[in-house]
Amino acid sequence: FFIRIMRRLSTGSAAAVALPIAGAVWLQSQDQTKCYGLPQALCEHPGAEQMSPELRLKQWLESRGCRLNNVEVKPSTVGEESGYGLFVAEDAHSMRSARRRWWWPFGSPPPFTTVATFPLSSCLTAENILADPQVGGRFGYLVDRGAMNERDIVIGHLAVERARGAHSALAPWIDMLPKESHSPLCWSPSEMAELQGTSLYAAARALKRKLAAHWAEVQPVLEAVAVQAGTERAPCWDDVLWAHCVFWSRGHSLPVPKKEGAASTLVAQDPKGAPSFMHVHEGLVPGLDFANHSSLPQCWWEVASHPPTRPPTPTNAPPSSNSSNGDGKDSAAGGSGGSGGGGSHREGDSVINKQAAQAGSGLQGAAEGQGLASSILLQLHRGASVGPGQELCINYGDTKSNEELLLLYGFVYDPDLAASTSCGGSGNTRASSRGRSKRSPLPGCSSADFSMLACPLAPSDQWDDVMHKRVQLLTCLGLRPQFFLKASEIDASPAQGKATAPVPIDVVETLEVFVMEAEEVASRLETVLLPKAAKEELQQKGQLPQSCATLDLDALSRRVEQKNKKVPLTQREAESAHRLLGLRMAAVSTFLGLLELRMSELEAPPSAAQQQQQQQQEVQQGQEGMGQLDGQQQELPDEARSEEASEQQQQQQQGSGSSSSSSSSNSSFTPGGTGSLEADLEMLAQHQRALQANRESTTSPTHQQQQQQQQGVQSECPLSHRKHCAVVYRAGQKQIIRAYAVGAREELSRIMRLLRAVEEQNP
Repeated sequence: FFIRIMRRLSTGSAAAVALPIAGAVWLQSQDQTKCYGLPQALCEHPGAEQMSPELRLKQWLESRGCRLNNVEVKPSTVGEESGYGLFVAEDAHSMRSARRRWWWPFGSPPPFTTVATFPLSSCLTAENILADPQVGGRFGYLVDRGAMNERDIVIGHLAVERARGAHSALAPWIDMLPKESHSPLCWSPSEMAELQGTSLYAAARALKRKLAAHWAEVQPVLEAVAVQAGTERAPCWDDVLWAHCVFWSRGHSLPVPKKEGAASTLVAQDPKGAPSFMHVHEGLVPGLDFANHSSLPQCWWEVASHPPTRPPTPTNAPPSSNSSNGDGKDSAAGGSGGSGGGGSHREGDSVINKQAAQAGSGLQGAAEGQGLASSILLQLHRGASVGPGQELCINYGDTKSNEELLLLYGFVYDPDLAASTSCGGSGNTRASSRGRSKRSPLPGCSSADFSMLACPLAPSDQWDDVMHKRVQLLTCLGLRPQFFLKASEIDASPAQGKATAPVPIDVVETLEVFVMEAEEVASRLETVLLPKAAKEELQQKGQLPQSCATLDLDALSRRVEQKNKKVPLTQREAESAHRLLGLRMAAVSTFLGLLELRMSELEAPPSAAQQQQQQQQEVQQGQEGMGQLDGQQQELPDEARSEEASEQQQQQQQGSGSSSSSSSSNSSFTPGGTGSLEADLEMLAQHQRALQANRESTTSPTHQQQQQQQQGVQSECPLSHRKHCAVVYRAGQKQIIRAYAVGAREELSRIMRLLRAVEEQNP
C-alpha cells in the first residue's frame, strides 16, 4: 500500500521518506495487540513471565500457524464447570454471515465468514506425531507391532507431554486444559455408588480395567519415550487416564480432502466418490477444542485443502447437516458443525463424516502428500452475527444420550434445569449450553435418552442344540438379544395419566423366538433358510408353516371387537389367532419380567456389604493414591485390581453348584440400587430450588435470607456437579423402565381381552 502511494504521489526524496514515517506513527498509535499483517517479531508483547495464560496460549497458537485475530480464549460463561471457551475478541469488529437470498440459485452465493483458521500441521494427529524425529520412531515401533492404534498414539503422546510439565512444547495449551475430568472413569468409589444398578456403572468399571491393562502393556515404551524426550518423571496412571479423557472429550475426526477444495463442497459435488478423495485423521485441534456446544450455535467448522503458498478461502457450499456435528464428535468428526472424533469425540458434518470415513484413516495419503496444505476453518452459519466479547459455540450433536454425554464428556442434559434459567442450564453444570432441539415429556429426561435391556443368556459354551438354533434364527431375522428402549417413544400426556410406551416390535419378535417350542424353532429356521423363490412359492400355495404366521393385533381387534358389525372368525382362523395370542402373551410377559427385574436393580437400596467395600476402597485410595504403573510387574491400579478381584470371586461363587455359596455370593456381591425414583426427583427439585435461591441471594437478598445468614442458618445447598449428573442420569433410566413397564401391562390386558373375545366367538 505504501509503495503504491509513494510511486504515484512522491515527487522527491522528502515525500518518499515522510509517507512511511507517517504510516509508522499511525500504527504506533493503534492497539499493539493487532499485528496488521506485519511479522510477529515486529509486534511487541510483554515478557513470557508477565503474560496471562490466555495470552501465552494465543501467541503459542499463532506461532503454529493459527489465525486468531478475531478470537480469544477466556473463562466460559456456560457455568463453573465449563472451563475455558472461545470468544470474539474485545477489540474485534462485529461479524455477520450473509443470508441466502432468492436469486442465489442463479449465481454463486457469497462465502461464509471465516472466524479463525487452524492448520492441519498444528493438530495432534498420529501422522504428525509419527513424523516427529524425537518420538516418532518409538511410537512407530508400537504401531508396527499392532500394540497401538492412531488414537493410542495421540493419547500416549499427550500423557508424555503432560509429564514433561513446563518443558513440554505443548505447555501453553496443556496448562489451559481441565486438570481433571468429570467422566465416571475418574470418579471415586463413593461417587460411583451413585450409579449402582445402571448400565453405565458396569460399563465405566469395565472400560477402566481394560484401559489400565492396555497401558500397562505399553508402559515400558512410554517410559522410553519420556526419557528420550527429557522428562523429569515417567508418565503415571493419572497422566494416561487424563490424556484418555481429554482425547475422547475434545478430539475431532477430520475429513481431509486429497484434492484442492473444501470438504463440504467436494462431497456435495461427488457424494459417491468421497471415499476416494477424503482421508480421515483423528486427533486434537488446539484452539478449536475450546469451542463449547450449543443447540443454536453461531459457528461450524470444516476442513479445506489448498496450495501451501495460498491461504485457504472460505467455501461457498453450506454445511451438509445444519449445525450438528457428529461428535461435530456427531459430534467428533470433522466437517461442518462441530468438533469431533471417533465415538466419543466431537464430530462435525455428519454426511461428510459418514462418507469420508469409508476412505479409512491410515497414516499416509494426506493432502500434504499431494502437494497441498490443509486447514480447519471455523465459520459463521448463514445469517449468524456475533459481536465483541460474545462466546462462539458449535454443536456436538443433539442425538447423544445422557449416558454417552456423562461417560465421554462428564456432563448431562437436564431439561428441567435448562428451562428454569435464561441461559438454558444450571450454573454449576455444562448442561446449560447443551440444549436439545427435542424434549422428552419426562422430567429430567431428554428425548435422546434410552435404556438398554439384554436377555440373560448363558455363556455360549453352555448352550444346547435348541439354544444354538434360537440364536441362529435371531441372526437370520436380523434381531439381537438386547433392546434399546427409547425415551422418545414415551407418551406422558395428561390424557394417559401415567407415562407409557408401546412394546417395541423388535422386542416382541426377539422374545417370541426364545419362548417358542423347540419344534416351532426348527420349523421356522428351516423355512427362513430356504431360497427366496421357494419361500414365495410356499406362500402363494398357502403352505407356509404355522410358525411363520404373524399376528396383527389391530386387525384382529377389528374382527372380534367391532360392536356394530362383527366378522366372525373361521375355525382355522380362531385356532391360529389363539396360538399367536398365546405366543404374544408369553413374549410380553417375559418382557415385563425383565423390566421388573431391571427396576428392582435400579431402585433397590445399596447393600450394606457393598457400602462397606466402597468405604474400604476410599480409605485405601486416600492412603496409597493412584500410583505410577509398575513397568516391571505390569500391575493394574489398586482400584481396578480390587474391582477385578471382586468380580472374579463373584463369578467363581456363582459358578459353583452349592446353594450356600450361591446365596453367599448374592448377599455379598450383588450390587444394590440407588433408591426410588421419587427420591431422585425430590433431590433434583431441591437442587433447582437451591440454585434459584443462590441466584436471588447474590442479586438482592431478602430480609429473611439476611436473618438466616446472621443467625448462621444454612439454606439448601445444590448438589455437587458429579452427584447432580448421576441423579439426572439414573432418574431418567428409572422413568424409562417404568414407562415401558406400564405399556407392557397395558399390552397384556389387551391380549387377554382379545383372547376372551376369540373364545366367545369360537368356544
